[in-house]
Amino acid sequence: MRRLSGEGSGFLSMELPTQPMTIMVVAVLRPATGSEGAPAPLTLDEVRRHLIARLDDVPVLRWRVLRVPFGLHHPVFVEDPSFELDDHLSHTTVPAPGGRRELDRLVAGAAEYRLDRRRPLWHLTLVDGLEDGRQALIIKLHHCLMDGAATVATLAVLFSDDQFAGGHHTAPAHTAAHTGPAPEAPETPWPAQVTPTKAQLIGAAIRDHGRTLVLAAKLTGRSCRGLKALRAFERRTGTTLPKAVADAPPCSLNDAFTVGRAYARLTMPLDAVMLVKETAGVTVNDVALAVVAGALRHYLQAREDLPTRPLVANVPVAVPTGEMPPRTFGNRFSNLTTTLATDVADPWTRLRVISEVTALAKQGHALLGPELLPDWLECVPPFVAEPAVRRYHRSRSMNRDKADASIGVSTVRSSADRWSFASAEVDEVTFGGPPNNGIGSNVVMFTNCNRVDVGILSVADSIRDPQELADGIQRALDELVASARARAATVTESMEREAPGVADG
Repeated sequence: MRRLSGEGSGFLSMELPTQPMTIMVVAVLRPATGSEGAPAPLTLDEVRRHLIARLDDVPVLRWRVLRVPFGLHHPVFVEDPSFELDDHLSHTTVPAPGGRRELDRLVAGAAEYRLDRRRPLWHLTLVDGLEDGRQALIIKLHHCLMDGAATVATLAVLFSDDQFAGGHHTAPAHTAAHTGPAPEAPETPWPAQVTPTKAQLIGAAIRDHGRTLVLAAKLTGRSCRGLKALRAFERRTGTTLPKAVADAPPCSLNDAFTVGRAYARLTMPLDAVMLVKETAGVTVNDVALAVVAGALRHYLQAREDLPTRPLVANVPVAVPTGEMPPRTFGNRFSNLTTTLATDVADPWTRLRVISEVTALAKQGHALLGPELLPDWLECVPPFVAEPAVRRYHRSRSMNRDKADASIGVSTVRSSADRWSFASAEVDEVTFGGPPNNGIGSNVVMFTNCNRVDVGILSVADSIRDPQELADGIQRALDELVASARARAATVTESMEREAPGVADG
């Protein structure tokens, strides 16, 4: 029995009929070539065998969430005694012609439905019918299971061609490599565990709350010291940083209170992002924010809906845990808010403003304490969190001129190794973070190998066609690349003019 973190429990509390708290993962696969030179697409049976061989390294996929009676404490993970892999697998065919938009609509439809809490909170769908003979995997993961860092670590295990689970554990005796025959699994392939009783859950909750009271007392002092340091920092630097509550200008991006979803993807070359980063002397995250800002500025201007005040981005920030190997479950992150400088017309100047404000926001975030929010959430049990979420959601839907942020922007990365799944090669992987609390769109940029795969998951009322936003992100990157090259050329010309004089001297 493992207790969910306060953040993980919070994602369960945040889930409403119109607000599924599900991470969407879309992997486009290029099947191996068969003996006659034609693609050999994966079958659902091959998917099943591949997953069975790796489930020991990602045990969270076998864990069910068990609620503590009366919401006295955060729920717990328990081994599902009736776990059946087939309950989490399905197979479908994308409508013709099987292009990008057809797959994206399929993903959007899947994002509208909540996962069944009577089972482990994930599902995988094998998709056939894509153009060029490709296939796709659509993986739904409840956010209570894992954050972005843990999701990447989980995918690194699942998208591996190692014969043994994760490459460091011996595969269970009942598994077989994906090229072999179907496994003959025993009726209970994993050790059975006794599910705790209600009385045991209540007793454990009461004991754990003793530690919670001690933590809350310490957090009060930490919070006061952090806020004092932050205010002193703002006075010293003469800045007022974007706040985490109701600091974004109202616009259509915050019409985010219905169940309809829309999804779009694009892939950007990593070398283009790095060119802008190096030329401007900023971070990859700054470039990500800048291209989203450029796309949103163009999108909202076209609709005469661009606020005069700059849009605000909510940016998740990982809280290092030092765990090795990287954890494949759990949530441990904080958030900072920063400007998107959409009131600045010039793309290069906008990038510099974003970089400067974000650097200040990071300093303020460090002074306040990156672990402060996750630690406070440890102290908030579901019987408090759940009604608070409903009140907050109702208040936001009735007062749409008060928004916490305009959009969520996340950047995650993996190693440079290419991924595979069974016999297929992974062409691209995109993520969709769940939009929530009136923030109608979530952009996740995933750096892997030599590319940046971008996923945009939106409430349909907020951004009806996120492909337009995806096209805008590409256009914004092209603008910054052109500016970077022009600046690099200017520097080169200047050096060439000075070189003869230096030689003569």
